[in-house]
Amino acid sequence: MAVFGLNILTWNITGTMSSAAYLSEILPGGNIDICGISEHWLLPGNVHFMDTILRDHSHHTVCSHVDYSSSSGVIGRGGVSIL
Repeated sequence: MAVFGLNILTWNITGTMSSAAYLSEILPGGNIDICGISEHWLLPGNVHFMDTILRDHSHHTVCSHVDYSSSSGVIGRGGVSIL
């Protein structure tokens, strides 16, 4: 009898830039098959950043259409990604 498993991770990362190192380690190290991410905060022009931290995973990323201004400049808000 064959047993098949599926490892799923969901994570509200509250900003991809601050979570990139952990994300690039947990996906291959945790043998994660599907990862759902919310609150990545990427602007549409920065979605390519997901490709740099997740070289062995494909993703579908949707950004918010609203930009947020902070003292460090304009950052994205919200956003979801499925890897």
